[in-house]
Amino acid sequence: MKKIVLITLILLLSSLFVGIVKAETFTVPTFQEVTRSIGLTNGDRVSGTISVVGGTGNDVNFYVTDPNGNTILSYDRVTQTSFSFSASMTGTYTMHFDNSFSIFSSKSVTLDYSVTKSIAGIPQETFLLLVAIIVIVVIIIAVAIVLSRRKK
Repeated sequence: MKKIVLITLILLLSSLFVGIVKAETFTVPTFQEVTRSIGLTNGDRVSGTISVVGGTGNDVNFYVTDPNGNTILSYDRVTQTSFSFSASMTGTYTMHFDNSFSIFSSKSVTLDYSVTKSIAGIPQETFLLLVAIIVIVVIIIAVAIVLSRRKK
């Protein structure tokens, strides 16, 4: 029984450090737009950075649309920036990298982002931490009860 509780606790705590992380570099040709899509659940949070190289301005227009096509985040002519947004509904969110203003140069974009999943509307890390605390409290109470019975 102790081994099962210990293994469960270890697995639970180790899952606190697991997240969705994505890193890639891609080219956005002249007069074109490249997109990247992410399936999110209501309450999920996306945080990341983009960095652009190429052309005289080293820049692209960057914006994010929700599942209904509404723009929820927008940066014009960005070279390097951090970004974050939360999903207000479940569905596919799209990150747009727009180089349609560039006549001569393709751009190389490096995108790094992570997704913090939500469980019952609470960020995954917070939810799992609460569960771990509850499990630890239950174990402490169980041990206290067992020890008090041994003394009698």
